[in-house]
Amino acid sequence: MKWQMHENSIFAVLLRSPWWVSALVATGLFVAARLAIPDFYAAFIALPFWVIAAVAGWRQLRTPSAGRVEKTLQRLHALPREGFADALEARWRREGYEVVRP
Repeated sequence: MKWQMHENSIFAVLLRSPWWVSALVATGLFVAARLAIPDFYAAFIALPFWVIAAVAGWRQLRTPSAGRVEKTLQRLHALPREGFADALEARWRREGYEVVRP
């Protein structure tokens, strides 16, 4: 059975949000928990949110910017049909696929 997170769970929402939102939640939880329990245990309460912040930050770092996507689309639109097919074929070959044109 494959485990899947509910799309509206707090962790799923935070994964879709900017990384700093999770970091803010983690910091707020840590500060609030420190008032009632020792720092060591308060850190464990905030730890899942720090992990979510790190994962969200990593994903956002690897996502291409809107400007980069726009430039790539403009280059592709400027290519003639044969040039586009050549670029696509070259990319697939770099990925290890075998390409045969009909």
